[in-house]
Amino acid sequence: MIVVGVLTAVVLVLTARGQLYDSNFLFLAEVPSILAGDHPYRDFFEWGAPLPTYLSAAAQLLVGYRLIGEFGLQWLFIIAGTVIACDLGLRLSRSAAVVMATMVVAALVIAVAPTYHYPKLFFFPVAVWLGWRYMDAPSVGLSAAFGLTTAIAFLFRHDFVAYFALAYVLASILARAINPAARHIRSIVMEAMVAGVVATIAVAPWVFVVERNEGFVDYTRARATKYEGAHGVFRALLDVNPIRDLGPAPAPPPQPGVVGFFWKPEVDETRQHQIEQQYRMRLLDERDPIGRLQYAVPDIFDVRLLELDPYINDGNKFQWERMQELLLPFPARATVALWLEQMALLVPVGLVVSAVWQMGRSRLRSERVPIPAWRMLFSAVVLAAIDATLLREPSYVTLVAPLAAALSAPLVSGVPRNAAAIAPGPVGRIATVALRVCAWSLLLLTMYAAAVWAKNMPFFHPSTLAATTRLAIRDLFNSPPVESAPGFLYVHDCTAPGDRLLVTGSTPFHVSYYAERPMAGGHLYWHSGWRSDPAHEQESLALLERQSVPFAISTHDPVLVDFVKYPRIREYLIKNYAPVEGTSGKILVDTRRQPTGRFGEDGLPCFRLAGS
Repeated sequence: MIVVGVLTAVVLVLTARGQLYDSNFLFLAEVPSILAGDHPYRDFFEWGAPLPTYLSAAAQLLVGYRLIGEFGLQWLFIIAGTVIACDLGLRLSRSAAVVMATMVVAALVIAVAPTYHYPKLFFFPVAVWLGWRYMDAPSVGLSAAFGLTTAIAFLFRHDFVAYFALAYVLASILARAINPAARHIRSIVMEAMVAGVVATIAVAPWVFVVERNEGFVDYTRARATKYEGAHGVFRALLDVNPIRDLGPAPAPPPQPGVVGFFWKPEVDETRQHQIEQQYRMRLLDERDPIGRLQYAVPDIFDVRLLELDPYINDGNKFQWERMQELLLPFPARATVALWLEQMALLVPVGLVVSAVWQMGRSRLRSERVPIPAWRMLFSAVVLAAIDATLLREPSYVTLVAPLAAALSAPLVSGVPRNAAAIAPGPVGRIATVALRVCAWSLLLLTMYAAAVWAKNMPFFHPSTLAATTRLAIRDLFNSPPVESAPGFLYVHDCTAPGDRLLVTGSTPFHVSYYAERPMAGGHLYWHSGWRSDPAHEQESLALLERQSVPFAISTHDPVLVDFVKYPRIREYLIKNYAPVEGTSGKILVDTRRQPTGRFGEDGLPCFRLAGS
């Protein structure tokens, strides 16, 4: 387990440079508001994960507003979850070698996993581990621990309560099945009541705060739409095809499209025309919102377009990654992700088959069902429930990678025992060899798929590994963090203490943190239309009207695009704000206030007082 923990830590550190992007700031987005003294459910509205935000705020206070606080916190939870998963695999398989092989797959997947998923990577293995403990020795103490952990998981993400409730109920049922004589209905009910009471007491203070401010019913209704579910994911097992999924990426059919870019200054007009003719690019009349030239191309997957790189800057809508895949003898990332998802879905199916087989054999022999069989059945049901509700797309396999990898170990190590039991003698030996070859083949193919998925990670590129790691360490320890994100220097340097930012976009979570300014309007989820009903819109508008908001910022489309769903707020913005020159409407400035200075060569309006 120590080796797996160290391996996971090394992978996380070596991939740190690639982790510093917008989505991984999810829990940091509200930290500036908390540190400014904002009151939750009055001054801002978290989306349904209150505890991680406060842990992130505590980490920032501990390290002095540096990114290492947040990413160190995420890494600790991921490492802990992976180690717990490894322990589960060792207990079931009793083969350290097999578990190490399966956990290599988990480590490779973790390398590309968005680290903001750390609560899932931690709490899913914890739910299985607690269930096993309770099945082995049910008690009031373990029930209380189950209730407390469920409450903590609920405060991390509200839908976690469903998985922990399932785990507790299933563990209670299986504990009675394991030892019916020792399990009385009275003790089962008492333990369940203890779990429920402990969980209720643990979340009661939070419920009280919500009720006193936003109102608990209103809170619940507003967050109900934030949790999306998956549908029919196990149908993917009907389409397993290693030749298709793990073979070289096939060339897609030609697809006309539009790309945008700026010519490099050294490319003169004559050379531009030569390149346009060579690659059959047709210049369109209009530029895109930030001024890039737009060209129609006959095939956006034409690998020859990669040759444009020395001549252009700021390319847009090019299929760079897909074209590079076509030049290499590797499968496409989309297909290896599908394979990884299918193998993860196969794990609970295999566990059920193995558990039922062991139970049936024990019954026929009038023997006691072995404990590992009950653990397999329990783990299969919990993992299947997680898969069925969360794997909305193949890339979401990252959410269950450590748990699925660890629980696959007994399916590999248990092949010889199970095959020999099916048919003793020569037939059994042949079955053993066949099943062992099948199990190891699937494991090796999955390891290959995970390696292909992670092939762009720094540890596969030794020549640049030292440089990328050094840059990551610099960025993690920079104070202020905006030194690593010069694109946000404008809003950081041109706002004063007490100012706020109205921030929108599909992934806007890093803006407030880098700018070190609280959010305006109560939340960041304008792009998805959250709280856009008239009552909640009015609540957000009232906040905006009394807050000091020099800028409104969008990370993707122009600001006003996201506020179509909020007509009154949009009208307020149109009346009182204007686009900052050169930002294509992605930054709006309050026209009611006079700049105190100018920023940069373009002389952008600045509102920061000298010395502030």
